[in-house]
Amino acid sequence: MKCIACGEENVQNARFCAFCGAKFPSEAPVAVPEPEIVQEEPIKIEPLFSGLSSRQTARPLSENPYQPPRSPVIPSAQPVQPKEPEPVAEEPEKVAPLPRQVIKPAPQRVFLFDEEQEEADRIRRERELEAAARELEDLEEGFDDDESEYEDYDDDEDDEPSGGRIFVRVFSILTVLILIVGIFSFLFGTTLGRRLRASVYMSNEAEDYLLLADWQLEQNSLSAASESYHNAFKLDPENYSLAMKVGVGFENAQDDVRAEQLYVYLIQNFPRENEPYDRLMALLNRLGRTDEYQSLLIYREEHQEGFVAPLPAAPDAPVSNLEGGAYTGSTQITLDAGGNEIRYTLDGTAPTKDSLLYTGPINLSSGTCTIRAIAVNNGQVSPEWSGSFIIS
Repeated sequence: MKCIACGEENVQNARFCAFCGAKFPSEAPVAVPEPEIVQEEPIKIEPLFSGLSSRQTARPLSENPYQPPRSPVIPSAQPVQPKEPEPVAEEPEKVAPLPRQVIKPAPQRVFLFDEEQEEADRIRRERELEAAARELEDLEEGFDDDESEYEDYDDDEDDEPSGGRIFVRVFSILTVLILIVGIFSFLFGTTLGRRLRASVYMSNEAEDYLLLADWQLEQNSLSAASESYHNAFKLDPENYSLAMKVGVGFENAQDDVRAEQLYVYLIQNFPRENEPYDRLMALLNRLGRTDEYQSLLIYREEHQEGFVAPLPAAPDAPVSNLEGGAYTGSTQITLDAGGNEIRYTLDGTAPTKDSLLYTGPINLSSGTCTIRAIAVNNGQVSPEWSGSFIIS
């Protein structure tokens, strides 16, 4: 009898096809036109799943020692049932029986065919194909799931760190803390660190800028030292002792303009203090600004309670290059009073503030001459100097 699935001839009254394993109907088959088999294009699977066959085909038992599946399996999410042949409305034509042929019986084989096992295998294959399709979709979407898996893996490792990892972490934290404490101790507890903070304007303490200014003064950086003193004063302008240190620093840095301005500021804000007046008077005297010096004396006497302007000190007596005596030929007498004016006489009378003003050497050519001279400073008269000269 002929198998309607594969078209091969089988032994009469066989229950199963010896070539494809299809089951014969219990009644004699009726010759009907073969249904048109629509071949669906199999699903293409990436090489990663090449081990899964997209389509199972029957092979003869001579080539396959195992019983092949009874029907082809289409890899899809849901199994595709084979199309049933459309019922024939008209009575089929009677087919003349085929001439009887002598068919040699096939060698008897043992079929390992179990419908329940076949159904279980089919379900298993469908599930494998579904899993393969899902995995293929995940690959097409990207590697987000893989990255999340890696993150979860890292989190799992962090949740249960080993003893060595805990030791490394504790040691790292202690090292960082010690380093931070060391840096802060250096910057705030050492002179070099305080100077360093002041040099980059990271300090809010005036003393740090004073330390920097003193160091710059030692390095002979006068302009930089003056600027550092000024920064120190700006941080605490109400501190009198700090301001006096800054004023002295200005003078040491040869910044007389800032020193004068600072002393005037202190005189206006601290009028009872004597040091700003004394420092400013000494500065004016050193610069030769006599008129301003006298004006400051008057201002101080009027505004500082209990102050009385002292009388200027009497200058020293003039000094001559030659002592009195007998000399031969023309002779020059030179007098010096340390910058004070000199008044003198040549007739032997006592000099006064209205006597001759000394402007240069006194020339003596012959005869006898007695010279008497005094030094005058702010109305104060020095002791007298005198000398008698005989020129021959």
